[in-house]
Amino acid sequence: MIAQLNNDSHPTYDLAFDHKLHIAWGCLTDGADYFILIGHEIGRFGVEGRAEQAFTDVQLLEIVEKTKARLIAAGITVSECP
Repeated sequence: MIAQLNNDSHPTYDLAFDHKLHIAWGCLTDGADYFILIGHEIGRFGVEGRAEQAFTDVQLLEIVEKTKARLIAAGITVSECP
């Protein structure tokens, strides 16, 4: 599975791409579980990315609603954060 994620051949990539979703995966520390994030990338931040990004409430709500609809269309369960 990790090899497929590494070379973008995992079926999840096609599913995300077909529904205009972004995908990111990784492992935070040695020995930790791997994670896969599927949704909308609002930016890349840090040393190799942006220092900051601003969105209006309306823009964020639009991103949330479009992303939820795309996830549901892809058959991916949408869960709310507490």
